[in-house]
Amino acid sequence: MISVLTNILYITIGASLGASFRYAIQVMSEKIITSPTSQILATLSANTIGCLAAGILLAYSEKNGLISQELKLLISVGFISSFTTFSALINQSFKLINNGQIITTIAYIITSLTLGFILFFMGYAMVKWGG
Repeated sequence: MISVLTNILYITIGASLGASFRYAIQVMSEKIITSPTSQILATLSANTIGCLAAGILLAYSEKNGLISQELKLLISVGFISSFTTFSALINQSFKLINNGQIITTIAYIITSLTLGFILFFMGYAMVKWGG
């Protein structure tokens, strides 16, 4: 029972940090880009950065095996999961569709998934095969 509570504590710490960083990206995006697309760009940024971080974490863990289970929970389940926002991607896509912006919606979803996969692979490859 203690180990479960300890794991929950690690996840909670990571989630708190991830959500805070996600919020910071949203605020910075709104200050830099003063248009409705600031939310979309903030979500795209968070999701793709999170994919890159997840790829790096996975490869580093496989290559070196030095990451503890607790640190994996803090980073992966806590930080990355609360930092990335798949539900925001879906919500924003739904709003775009409701506004009749079908082409923008398709481009946004394809871009998000494609960049997410590419950055995950890049993060993985940098650590796994980069030396």
